[in-house]
Amino acid sequence: MYKFPMVVLFSITYFGQCIIPAVESKATACDPKRKDPTYKDSKMTCAECSCVKNGKALVCTENRCKWNDGTTVNKYGVDFDLPVVKLCEPGMSVYNNCNVCTCGTNYQPTICHLITCNARLLELMTKSNPNYPFLEKS
Repeated sequence: MYKFPMVVLFSITYFGQCIIPAVESKATACDPKRKDPTYKDSKMTCAECSCVKNGKALVCTENRCKWNDGTTVNKYGVDFDLPVVKLCEPGMSVYNNCNVCTCGTNYQPTICHLITCNARLLELMTKSNPNYPFLEKS
């Protein structure tokens, strides 16, 4: 029997702002045995997250793309100096620099998406989502 990776796309309208998350397929899940064990979702966030030896993933939110030569390209018009890096724990959400990453029960970052950078929207999201640790305002 064939197993097809599940990818779910949906949008949420939040106070007139559209937030479009992308759910990672199992085909791109974090695997520390891979030669280059990284989790990437460059379509949405240009984030690159490394795996740790026990198979858990690091949640990284960074609003820029990294190239093989170490240089960066600014994809969304805003560049940040440092990524947010946390060990992914089930149910944990990382909310930083207009990115949101949520961890699933398999210790993988399952939802990573770029949200509109809007001061009022960021304020409303932190008040209405107490489970998102607000790490840093951009």
